[in-house]
Amino acid sequence: FYGNEATCSAQGFVIILAQAFTVAATCSLSLYYVCTIRYGMTDDTANKRLLPILLIISALAIVPMAGVPLWLGLYNPRLFDTHCEITLYPWRCDALELECIGGADASKVSASAMSATLASLIFVALVHLIISFVLVVVSIFQTEAEEKNAMEESPRQEDDNELNANAN
Repeated sequence: FYGNEATCSAQGFVIILAQAFTVAATCSLSLYYVCTIRYGMTDDTANKRLLPILLIISALAIVPMAGVPLWLGLYNPRLFDTHCEITLYPWRCDALELECIGGADASKVSASAMSATLASLIFVALVHLIISFVLVVVSIFQTEAEEKNAMEESPRQEDDNELNANAN
């Protein structure tokens, strides 16, 4: 399953990088929808200005998030997973007061702190997605209400114009 230390580290790095990029791309897409639907940004402006900035910010946030555990040797196999993740090796060696073989360089930053950081970033992303969703839905309902009001007023204006034309 895991191969050697190098393949395990490479596998864990790619998995964390892909997961983080998926979350960042989803957040970027939701921000794109908010800007275009709620604030009326054109696709051209969004593609030329917004998306490059979001991709740069994502890359600057993601690469260290996946790179620090690689540097600290925290990508190790877990007993109950089929792939390598951010954890000490053997699993829970810090809590069981065993000598940690994998992640021994992580004396200042523990695997649990790295996992907590990733979990908090995912929580922030979830909050961002919920807020974006609410803003887009509210905008759509407001637009529908405005169009409905405009359609209801339209026939009244035509009727008033006909009455004025007939009166003259």
